[in-house]
Amino acid sequence: MPYSHIPSRYVESVSTFLSGFLTPYPNDHRSCFFPEARLGEKGRQRRLYRNEHVSTPYERFKSIPDVERFLKSGLNFATLDIHALAMTGNQAVEPLNRERGKLFQRIRSKNAA
Repeated sequence: MPYSHIPSRYVESVSTFLSGFLTPYPNDHRSCFFPEARLGEKGRQRRLYRNEHVSTPYERFKSIPDVERFLKSGLNFATLDIHALAMTGNQAVEPLNRERGKLFQRIRSKNAA
């Protein structure tokens, strides 16, 4: 999203983009490091970022013991997996970029008029 004010008349469009395209991408497809905390010398906590700790937030969430208790009622991992595994990361970024372009084009064209 831009680092500038978004007029209130675009709030609905931006909200639709955020919930429909932007939020699912990092949760399902964007890998990130999850630190391992260890006590170092002098009792300080040290964070280690190892390659074996790279995963998506969704994969990390699934790895929590007894994680099913955190899901909303009626929701299960079989349903979530269908959504998360429907596309690869590269396939998922294409509609994200396309919709972001449409949104910014709409905002620019209305601001220019």
